[in-house]
Amino acid sequence: MIEPSQAPAEIQAGLSDIQSTLGIPWTPASWRTYAMYPSVMQLFWECLKPRRKPDFFGKRDRDYRADLPRYQRLVSTRLSN
Repeated sequence: MIEPSQAPAEIQAGLSDIQSTLGIPWTPASWRTYAMYPSVMQLFWECLKPRRKPDFFGKRDRDYRADLPRYQRLVSTRLSN
């Protein structure tokens, strides 16, 4: 698995595109693994990117929160008390 910060610029750009397109604050481990084979990663992403569902992770997150009986946002001030 490739660490994005240690990857060549071309790989970093691809991983950054994946992360921003998916709208998530991390680089998925599966894509970091595909990055070990740059041509495979590029091919997969070229095929998948146009088919991705907009806001998939955000919608799932909101759906899960809506199902919780007493959802409270976890913030550092609550953790320190």
